[in-house]
Amino acid sequence: VPEGLVDPAVSWIEALSRLTKAVNEEMPIARFFEIVAATAAEIPGVNACAVQMANSAGTHLLIKGQHGLTPEYVHEANSGQMSLDPSNSFYASPSSRAFRNGEVICIDEALDDDGYMPWRELAKREGYRSMAAVPLMGEDKPVGVLAVYSPGVSIASPANLELLHVLSNSISWALRIAA
Repeated sequence: VPEGLVDPAVSWIEALSRLTKAVNEEMPIARFFEIVAATAAEIPGVNACAVQMANSAGTHLLIKGQHGLTPEYVHEANSGQMSLDPSNSFYASPSSRAFRNGEVICIDEALDDDGYMPWRELAKREGYRSMAAVPLMGEDKPVGVLAVYSPGVSIASPANLELLHVLSNSISWALRIAA
């Protein structure tokens, strides 16, 4: 069947199968995060993804798996820029808000969003204009965030948000199994 005629649902069934297989293989969690990030990057309009987990002190989010981001971006993000500390200028970042509130945060135009101000230069360098941050839930509270990035103005369609929820649930399930 020509690639353009393959039903998108079939692609997502295959993606979910890959995730289930990855969990059942009992691979290192870092490798699983890489697979999740690569899978999220298959969502229409998404070109990059980061799996961000809270550090042991609960003061910052750290990228633990990614796809499509430059090493410079990962290094800069992991150097304290995803703060969970209210006194930090990065406290209002979308990922920090998603983590703290347990809610999906969507930024349709990152370069114009006031809460995205500290990340503006990174967004320009990485070439994305919109992003979504979906909390990863532990037993009763967020433990991390699945963040996706797009060069387009909005990736927050209902279908994309549903796929992001499926992925975040897969990560949460894998974390509970690994614990």
